[in-house]
Amino acid sequence: MAKKAKPRKPKSRALEEVSATLFKLELNASLRKPRNAETIAKKYRSIGRNDLAKIILQTSKKKNLDRTEINALTKKAKLK
Repeated sequence: MAKKAKPRKPKSRALEEVSATLFKLELNASLRKPRNAETIAKKYRSIGRNDLAKIILQTSKKKNLDRTEINALTKKAKLK
């Protein structure tokens, strides 16, 4: 018996909306300084990315992060 192919998942609008929201958050974050890890984590939690929020909080040792550190943390979190 032949193996049945898995149905392809359609690109959901929800995924596009989340990525648009993430872009807006990054834009807002770049305009407003200083930022601390708690507020960044809160932003990610608000769009349902608890995994990113947890990783950002765990890896940030000091409270105030500059823009490059925030970007590094989010990239590291997205890779995991």
